[in-house]
Amino acid sequence: MKIFSFLIPYTMSSSSTYTNNNSQYNGDEKCGCGRRVVMRTSLTTKNLGRRFLGCINYKQKNGCNFFVWIDPETCPRGVEYAKIMQAKKEALEGEVEELKMMIESLERGKQIMEVENEALVVKMADLTEENVNLTASNEAL
Repeated sequence: MKIFSFLIPYTMSSSSTYTNNNSQYNGDEKCGCGRRVVMRTSLTTKNLGRRFLGCINYKQKNGCNFFVWIDPETCPRGVEYAKIMQAKKEALEGEVEELKMMIESLERGKQIMEVENEALVVKMADLTEENVNLTASNEAL
């Protein structure tokens, strides 16, 4: 069993993290509880796009919560840029939700208009028939 021989220590301050040597990571590594290690990508603003390894059941009841960074820390500019991009993403998600609600409203309006149109077509047919009958009786007079 190979345990993290592909990780190279990388120290940036008092905390240590790890950098990656991709050629040695094969997905067969095990965590402390003997489960398979999986590579994930962080979606947090501070670590956006940063890869890490964790127990396959990381942050679940039956997981050992093993966690180790593969990529180095994001630089301060990257963190600030991630905050900007996160804000834009959230704004766009809000717009998408508003547009979805507008589409639903328009679809409901369309259904109402189709029902009203069908009723008007029937009424027009009735009026046309009545007009034909009145014209015929008017000509008979």
